Amino acid sequence: MLEDESSVFAGLTSLVSLQLAHNSIRSVSRHVFTGLGRLRHLNLDDNDISEIHASAFEAMSDLRDL
Repeated sequence: MLEDESSVFAGLTSLVSLQLAHNSIRSVSRHVFTGLGRLRHLNLDDNDISEIHASAFEAMSDLRDL
């Protein structure tokens, strides 16, 4: 599970690509990607995601590839 921890990616404000494939992620919480406003590519392939909070990607205005 990607918990509702705003500090998980704290300080990575310039990150543009994040690879989270093959991590047995089952859910994505609301604030887990807080601070990643410049992220353009997020790979969540091959996880067991069954739940994604409706606002999980809200602050990621530059996101192009999911």
